[in-house]
Amino acid sequence: MDLHIIPAVVTLLEAFICRPKSVLLWKSFVVCYILMTVYNIYMEVSIVALQFSPYPKLDKIPTVYRYLVYLISWGLVTIFTLVSYGILRFIGRNDNDIRELKME
Repeated sequence: MDLHIIPAVVTLLEAFICRPKSVLLWKSFVVCYILMTVYNIYMEVSIVALQFSPYPKLDKIPTVYRYLVYLISWGLVTIFTLVSYGILRFIGRNDNDIRELKME
């Protein structure tokens, strides 16, 4: 099992258990994209300037393909952010429906 899946599973469980309030979608994107930008800069500086990569295969591929990997990562982060936002909105809507039923 890939260890990168564990934070996603924990985050989804936390969303279902704690039922956090939904934030604006653009704020979610801003946070995600700032983190992605910093991480991409870190990766490029470590590969180009320091001749080191946390992912050994990433420094061996051509620069164009490395940028394609970053682009795919950005796409996946965008998709997962939209899915997470949708799940939180769905959970929040169901909570409101339940509260309205209890009030009747």
